[in-house]
Amino acid sequence: MIFAQQFETNLQLYLKLAKTISNKLAETHNISAYPDSGNYPEYSILYNSWKRGNKSDTLENRKIRIDTAITEYSDLYRDGLFGDYYLVRKLKLIYTPVKQPAMRDSVIISDTLLFDNVSKIENGAFPFTKGNLPDEPFFSSVLEPIIYVGVTIGVIYLLFITRS
Repeated sequence: MIFAQQFETNLQLYLKLAKTISNKLAETHNISAYPDSGNYPEYSILYNSWKRGNKSDTLENRKIRIDTAITEYSDLYRDGLFGDYYLVRKLKLIYTPVKQPAMRDSVIISDTLLFDNVSKIENGAFPFTKGNLPDEPFFSSVLEPIIYVGVTIGVIYLLFITRS
């Protein structure tokens, strides 16, 4: 039986991070966040997942701006000698309350996924969901072809030795 790796797209994870920001502000500061997307309209899709609560505070004091969304891929490794490549995915949202820039904060999520799935998790419509892929490790990129060639030469050698 073959099991497919379950994975979430980068956009889905960013929406979870945006919801985390909203929940965090509601729990710690007892305010509901209101999006300030004037300067960064490319992140406007992330504001849709924010909880809207009571308007106990003035709207201007509740405005939160997402400053940066960072997608990083790192630690490319192989699962065994001839196994599949895996890498670590790290997504980070940096946000700032408009009236309190000193309260700049961030939320991070990270996981490990199959290297072949990277093209499936990125969304071309949202550039912040794309990241730079790490290079293949030198040792595994050289070792594997050497083993293949060595085994092939050994089999051919044994074929001719046993025939004579």
